[in-house]
Amino acid sequence: MSLNDLAHIFEYNGNLNMSLNELKDLQNKKFIKIINSAYKNIRFYNSTYKDEFNNIKKINDIKNLPFLSKEILRKLTLEEIVNRQYDKNKLIRRRTSGSTGIPLNVYADKYGSSIDFAVWRRSNIRRDIRLRDKFVTLITPRDMHPNNGPLITIGEKLGIINRYYLSIFEDPSTLLKKLSEIKPNVIKSYPSCLKILSDIYSKNGQSKINPKIILTSGELLENSVRKQITNTFSSEVYDNYASEEWSQIAWECKEHTGYHINMDNIYVELINKNNEVIENNEVGEIVCTSLNNYAMPLIRYKMNDIAIRTEDECSCGVKLPLFKIIEGRSDDYLENGEGKLISPRLLSDILEDPFNNYEGISQYQIIQEKVDSLIIKLEINENFVSEDRLEKAKKIIKNIFENDIDITFKYVESIEKDESGKLRKIINKLH
Repeated sequence: MSLNDLAHIFEYNGNLNMSLNELKDLQNKKFIKIINSAYKNIRFYNSTYKDEFNNIKKINDIKNLPFLSKEILRKLTLEEIVNRQYDKNKLIRRRTSGSTGIPLNVYADKYGSSIDFAVWRRSNIRRDIRLRDKFVTLITPRDMHPNNGPLITIGEKLGIINRYYLSIFEDPSTLLKKLSEIKPNVIKSYPSCLKILSDIYSKNGQSKINPKIILTSGELLENSVRKQITNTFSSEVYDNYASEEWSQIAWECKEHTGYHINMDNIYVELINKNNEVIENNEVGEIVCTSLNNYAMPLIRYKMNDIAIRTEDECSCGVKLPLFKIIEGRSDDYLENGEGKLISPRLLSDILEDPFNNYEGISQYQIIQEKVDSLIIKLEINENFVSEDRLEKAKKIIKNIFENDIDITFKYVESIEKDESGKLRKIINKLH
């Protein structure tokens, strides 16, 4: 953390006191500035926007621009997509997890990264997380050594900043032992990792681990998993919607009425399957546009994530707009062969009793390779004594699909995580 970081934290925390109209004005100014820079200095946008650029006068005109996808981005060279004014060797590289395809490199300048840090920090300030809190992040080894900056280093040496990074791939019992020794105030990780730790902790009676706050991100947080983590550790759970491309996109405050969208850092649209921008309270795919990363701005970038936005205001007083709910990844939707899509959140909620509330099943994963069949992997333990609930699960799933579907259960010792440490509960392999 540098002096610039501190200045941005002060600035962006102050933005939370703005009215919605003030935030929209700020967003519009940022958009016009970055779109001009992208058109002038980035070869890909200069060639892609030749006809549309003159029609961009305000942020609502963004609908005249084409969409950008991961597939398009993977084909571009750095010379095509990075701002020619920047030294590529001095940029900060972010690498996506590759959980649904080939990992992708995204680059950011120090200015944009500093603001990304600031919006994370302001959300934590709203959650009463302080720099002096013992903060443990359970993360992949490749991400365990972030660039904290000189002020963080000095703070650690003085003992006023306490940060710890533990590998998500360590044995869960070892992780719990380390957590009991650290006694963290805050723990941050994927929901699936925290669920595994919760399962073992509740059984083995380890030394007391009672963080005041647990932060989740990176995966869909199911209601049942949120309840389990909350009850096991007696902690308040705050979910975040984040990605490597953008860092934090949206976050929960103390009211837990939805996810505040960081509209002063990112412009967010929701689109339907016809690529049309949709209204509030409709289900749509998330599309994001950079407002502060001038080195490699992503403009109308499809996230492949599904959400619902609401026009309701949060009672916390912050005027940032809200996602009512994050539904999950678009490629985690299952299909019934007749055009009906089944969301991962719906499935997790409906299967809460036969799977999530049964201590004999530690984890499950649903895989669809054919329209008329599913494979369900079950990570079972010694408490699994009856298959009656599997028949119940079959009936529930067939009722959701509204047609006959073949369901095969496979018992496994453990369900594999991807390279990023994430565990995908639902996988659609049809496409």
